[in-house]
Amino acid sequence: YDPKRLLVGTVDAFQGREFDVVFLSVVRSAGDFGFLKLQNRLNVAMSRPQRLLGAVGGSRYFDTSEAERDVPGLHTYLQLCRAQGVVL
Repeated sequence: YDPKRLLVGTVDAFQGREFDVVFLSVVRSAGDFGFLKLQNRLNVAMSRPQRLLGAVGGSRYFDTSEAERDVPGLHTYLQLCRAQGVVL
């Protein structure tokens, strides 16, 4: 582990910084979308990577009309990933 090459933290820890690769944990699978509904925080989380953004979570949770309404950025990202064939 090299702390200069790997940083683990909350969305707030990445404010104003960019990285080659970002993995975003969106592991909720039921209930409210919580902080993900705050578009400014989600924007920070999704705009930090320079080369690759990977989101880890249950795709079914973000493939609903509620997700399209409440977290449209994540819903659209999922649809884009599906169209590109990169959803595992």
